Amino acid sequence: TLITVHIPLALISLWGAPDVNELKPGDKFILDHTMDLVSLVNIACSQIMSTQRANAYCSYIAHYVGNLKQVHLTFNLRPNHHAAFHIYDYLILFGPVHSWWTFPFERLISVLQ
Repeated sequence: TLITVHIPLALISLWGAPDVNELKPGDKFILDHTMDLVSLVNIACSQIMSTQRANAYCSYIAHYVGNLKQVHLTFNLRPNHHAAFHIYDYLILFGPVHSWWTFPFERLISVLQ
């Protein structure tokens, strides 16, 4: 709930705007960028998955990664950003994340036993 609730609300109250439309353009851009991240996390962690939700995830991750350099000027993309695009494929193939995310760890436990 930190990233999905508290940080967006904190950003708005920190910037002191009673309405999101009254934010300065730079602050609004950062808030929109944060909301792209919040939206893609909510979709990826959802208990229900559909092609439409997976497409929305793909759109949000593309927008989020595409704007990283504008928000964080000295930031370099990492392999995790590339890997995040492949989650779309897994959402289409395997459905909701909670149904397949623990498989590698359960496999490791089996090997260790």
